[in-house]
Amino acid sequence: MSTDEPKALLLREILRLKEEIEPLEKRLKKVKQLFKDMLVTGGPFTDEDIGIVAYLEPRYRNDYDPDLLRQEFPILAEDLIKEMVDKPYLEQLLLGGVVTDSELEAKGVKTKTMISRNLTLKKLIKHSMFSEQQKRLEELS
Repeated sequence: MSTDEPKALLLREILRLKEEIEPLEKRLKKVKQLFKDMLVTGGPFTDEDIGIVAYLEPRYRNDYDPDLLRQEFPILAEDLIKEMVDKPYLEQLLLGGVVTDSELEAKGVKTKTMISRNLTLKKLIKHSMFSEQQKRLEELS
């Protein structure tokens, strides 16, 4: 057995598994999108049989107003503003404590823009402890 034979076998296995997975990933993407569309129009969904609640969670992106940044933080703005706010540099300033997130928000320089809605699935909290306590209280009454 050559030293390359195990590599060749593993490579073929990777390619075979990839072929099997791709159609499943496409189907999953399609089904998730249909489900998300239903949640957009109908709101959250709870399946008590399997103990899962599904809802859309908004995801935001921080944006910064270059005009307000120039006005409120002129010394910093010189290095930060090119065509857009230099977010990596601003992150360094935030980490270094030169300016705080609260200051940026208070001055209206930082804004949030929803970029997508993330499908969130969470297990339901079991109410068995609560129902047992409720039964005991009812028995005492």
